[in-house]
Amino acid sequence: MGLYRDEQGMALIGVIMAVLIFSSLCGALLFMAEKDNLMANDEEAALKALYAADSGIRAVLMEMQDNPAITYQNVMAICKNLTERKIPVGGAVIDTIKPEYAGDMVKISATGICGRAKKELIAYISMPSESKLRPLLNGFTVGSLPGLTVSSNGIMRGNIFSCGDVCLGESAAVFGDIYALGDVEIGSEAQVEGNVTARGTITCGENASVKGEIQPFCGFIPEVPVFPELDRRYFFEQAVGQEGHYYGKDKTSKHFFGNDLVNMFGVYYVEGDVVIASGGTEYSGNAAIFAEGRIVVHDDMLPIDAGSSLALISAGDLELNGTFHGVIIAGGELKGELRIMGIAAANSIGDCSLNEFTYCEDVVNGLEKYLALDGTPAKLEIWRELYDIY
Repeated sequence: MGLYRDEQGMALIGVIMAVLIFSSLCGALLFMAEKDNLMANDEEAALKALYAADSGIRAVLMEMQDNPAITYQNVMAICKNLTERKIPVGGAVIDTIKPEYAGDMVKISATGICGRAKKELIAYISMPSESKLRPLLNGFTVGSLPGLTVSSNGIMRGNIFSCGDVCLGESAAVFGDIYALGDVEIGSEAQVEGNVTARGTITCGENASVKGEIQPFCGFIPEVPVFPELDRRYFFEQAVGQEGHYYGKDKTSKHFFGNDLVNMFGVYYVEGDVVIASGGTEYSGNAAIFAEGRIVVHDDMLPIDAGSSLALISAGDLELNGTFHGVIIAGGELKGELRIMGIAAANSIGDCSLNEFTYCEDVVNGLEKYLALDGTPAKLEIWRELYDIY
């Protein structure tokens, strides 16, 4: 009987120990489950806070992209408005958005909050800019001294814009207006069908005629655009994109022959010089050729059809030796025998004979994107999380 009682006691103790062990395991499991649940909730809250901060940055970016003329002061006002509104985003809130001036970019610090989770993101957004080239596309533009000389018997059908002087040779004719920051000299027998406006003197030779108004020593600055620094980065990014063509870092000359000028499209970016050989008298398609060096054209360049257009843009000198139909932009000197139908702009004029120019604004059709004529939109350059805050 005593032995039986002892066995019952041992069994009871065993049951109690099993219950205790099982209870401990259950408690541990419950604790771990609760801990995992809390961690999951924290991670979810942190992710929501991160999305809220990102939404704040995207909101600023969209405002900047919608307004190409936006200023840093405008960005400050947008950030202040978004901060005050405490906009909810998926269970979190955009807490603060702070701008900081960074030259041609703006630094945006955005904070999102969800519960006790807080995330801060830093982004650098490039400021949008209006087109640098569009002001040059209104006629024949010269961006520096000494200015522009039209050859004797030369014909200019369009407006002339010069940061220096303008000199018309004998019997030259301008069917448009002349704007000069220097002096204007109109040779004998020369004629101007439009107005002549200059900050300096205006002199007329024997039998010269001006049918419009003559305004020397004008008290205002004539509407002469400033020749900008060419945006190499924009042309490079266009060239290395899907529709572009990039020619290497060895900086050797790139030669274009007749077949190379057929069905052209996109931006052609050349690290060195560009030579368009003789015999390439016609082109087709819509394209812009940008050269880090100079561009030399040895023959006529005319479009095969009305839908084709071509722009030649050089960081260095640009030399024409034939009739060209399209857009000419020379970051250096414009040289050669000039007979241009379209648009021309040069930082300066070199050794050349300006025989004929006919302004035609339609030559930019199909080139708007390649020349950034709509300006450069705001762009998210850098995006990163500052640090984790719980």
